Amino acid sequence: MKRALTLLLTAALLAAATLGTSAGLSTALSAAGRVEAKKSPTDPQTKRDKVRRQRAAAAAKLDALKADTDQVDRAIADLQSNTKSRQSELAAAKSGEEQAAKNVADAQAEVDAVMARMSTLSSAAKKAAIMAFTSGGESELFTSLLGGGSTDAPVQDLYYNLAVGDLQSALNDLEAAQNQLQRAKAKADRAARAATKRRENVEQKLADLDSALAQQEQLGRSIEDRFDDALAEAEGLADLDATLSKQVVARERAIVARARAAGIKGATVDKNGKIKVPVIPTSQNGLVRVNGVLMDRSIGDAFARLVALAAADGINLTGGGYRSAQAQINLRRGNCGPTDYDIWLRPPSECSPPAARPGRSMHEKGLAIDVRCNGRLISRYSDPCFAWMAEHAPRVGLHNDVTHREAWHWSTNGN
Repeated sequence: MKRALTLLLTAALLAAATLGTSAGLSTALSAAGRVEAKKSPTDPQTKRDKVRRQRAAAAAKLDALKADTDQVDRAIADLQSNTKSRQSELAAAKSGEEQAAKNVADAQAEVDAVMARMSTLSSAAKKAAIMAFTSGGESELFTSLLGGGSTDAPVQDLYYNLAVGDLQSALNDLEAAQNQLQRAKAKADRAARAATKRRENVEQKLADLDSALAQQEQLGRSIEDRFDDALAEAEGLADLDATLSKQVVARERAIVARARAAGIKGATVDKNGKIKVPVIPTSQNGLVRVNGVLMDRSIGDAFARLVALAAADGINLTGGGYRSAQAQINLRRGNCGPTDYDIWLRPPSECSPPAARPGRSMHEKGLAIDVRCNGRLISRYSDPCFAWMAEHAPRVGLHNDVTHREAWHWSTNGN
């Protein structure tokens, strides 16, 4: 009996050694397998996501100043779709991370419970072996084991098996506990690897969402610039064609509203930070009036030649030219607020009513003219007067960029 218990003591010591190495093994295994499986590039969902990302990237680069309304609306829709997809993916990733963390906690709790049982059985086996060597005989050992005083069921089973001489059952108890511990550790390791993948997935989805929001901001700035330019032009048009001026503002305001509804707007600016006030644009060479139009002296002779050419064709060429930047500053102060941020940086869409930021228009430099033919503003590209201007104005250095949707606006650089 004593020899058998010696074998049991050896088994108990081996069990204790197993307990001692479990933590290191768990750590080593959980550090492995961190590469997340990727979906096949031919997977339909992967293809759709790739197309969505490509469209969003193209939409972010759209020059809203030159794009037509349909192009801007498509860009807004593409960016909104991409951002919603990224938000959904992030929510799913976070949910998966939470479940993975719970799985890790449950698996570790199971490991802890089995380790506690192993420790108890190992201690009991060692105690039984010591009792065998110190008892006066098998009868005394039998009595000692049955009266061991333990209330733990596995320990009582172990003592009973030893007391009746069933060494194999006692060894089986220890072996079963060791096997259970190995299974619990393997489960915990799998849970740890899965949790690592989930954390990495959340980090990637966060980066994807940040990228999508940055793309929205990029288009938002472009749309605000477009609105700025349109307002600058509309404010000058008010005296020449009030109806057209209102139409321009309404059209551009609707685009800004659709962008805002989709969560797209320009960058947030620190309203309390120090604002660097730009140099107020103005005429560099003094002003001159030609056929009633006030402009920078540098283009006075050129416009005079154009007026003469038009007169030869029976056209009286007039219009609106220079507009004071100070007048625009005063308008912004009234519509947007009194601070430097309000005047120079606040997006026009946040003013009531909207007003362009100072310095946006070539009119403030005296280098642009809103052209009238025989008292009527050129409001359409199909207007015969636009065709006449397109043929003759470039010869004297005045240009119109058709992408700006302003048939009446002619300047030294087309802007």
